[in-house]
Amino acid sequence: MRHIFKYLFAVSMIILLPVKKAEAGMKFSKSEIKILQETKVNEVTARVVWQSYPREVHKNAKRDGHGNGAVARMAVIRTDRGEGIGLINKDDLTNIVFRGNFSAASRKKIPLAGRTVWELIDPETMLVSQNFAQFEMAIYDLIGVVLKKPFYELFGKPAAKKVACYSGMIYLEDLEFPTKEEGIAKILADCKQDYDLGYRHFKLKLGRGAKWMSHDEGLQRDIDVTQAIHKTFPDVTILVDPNDQYSVEDCIAYLEGVKNIDLFWLEEPFTENFEKYQQLNEWVKVNMPSLLIADGEFDPQIEELDKLMKAGLVNVYCEDTNQFGYSVAEGQFAFTKWIERMPKLKEMKVQASPHAWGSLVKTVYAAMLGLAFGNVPMIEGVTSTCSDLDYGFKLENGYFIPEGKPGFGITFKTR
Repeated sequence: MRHIFKYLFAVSMIILLPVKKAEAGMKFSKSEIKILQETKVNEVTARVVWQSYPREVHKNAKRDGHGNGAVARMAVIRTDRGEGIGLINKDDLTNIVFRGNFSAASRKKIPLAGRTVWELIDPETMLVSQNFAQFEMAIYDLIGVVLKKPFYELFGKPAAKKVACYSGMIYLEDLEFPTKEEGIAKILADCKQDYDLGYRHFKLKLGRGAKWMSHDEGLQRDIDVTQAIHKTFPDVTILVDPNDQYSVEDCIAYLEGVKNIDLFWLEEPFTENFEKYQQLNEWVKVNMPSLLIADGEFDPQIEELDKLMKAGLVNVYCEDTNQFGYSVAEGQFAFTKWIERMPKLKEMKVQASPHAWGSLVKTVYAAMLGLAFGNVPMIEGVTSTCSDLDYGFKLENGYFIPEGKPGFGITFKTR
């Protein structure tokens, strides 16, 4: 069945361009509109929290250590009917004082206090107003909290009850050890830890030969690690990601070496290039026709990527939930652009998997899009613990399952 599922979505699409109007805005009853019109923002503050990973994360193909956790910078919008919290877009509001309240200059520049929640919504699109794009995640959360509805119910009937979730933490940990045997044993231990946490899908980082090993030795190690994981965890779905460091020839050599494995997708094998993707797809179509090609996470070359998707050479769109690409360039919106994009992607039979590395909060956002709109085959799990946040979901047998809390379901723990 998985082969059929993947094949149905691995079809071509027409060029995907930014749209001026959302095709799927929020839907409210008259009584809900009244509540939103009556609810005023009392104050806006900022809060920083630390999310700890279950283990140190080291190299990928391009970069050394990724650390043991990440900061989440959150806006908190308070009303008499509850508070909304959400990530602040990374490049916004440089004069925010993250240890406490927003600076006076920021409050003056983007006044929220005193406005009704309804005023934060664009009546034409029924999405967050462009004027408040910096706070879009917190506003969507607030709307759900005020109406006592999960985010994925704000757009009508949810498309899904759960979303498949892969571990995005299988990095090149073997390179931290003096021997191949010790290194692969460490990766298998990492996989076991993630398996015990509830994951049944692993995304493996590849590209050891780009920087850290000789080309041929690194490529063979990529193959050996993949085979070892498949042999040890035969019930696990494997995805792979060379972080743009493979050539077409490398891709084919690697895929030949793991041809016995039903890989789910190959992500960002190289920088967007039409001719290279044509060559890769010619081989894939004959030898691994169910393999999906994912792209769009790191600094996407939008025009080239649009051509690739139009030609059916890229099947899964992976722009970041709140950082990269033309989302931020167009007035600091990111998550709202994803909402606008989802129905169009679904219509064109192109799948979506918003990039979430770095923060479990972003994993939640990606899942919420999948729950609301469907067409998300799998999301990136960034396992974290946080003394300040309750993330509002459980991971069970490889699936993100929401607890049904209002908004995004993320709340501050009481102290």
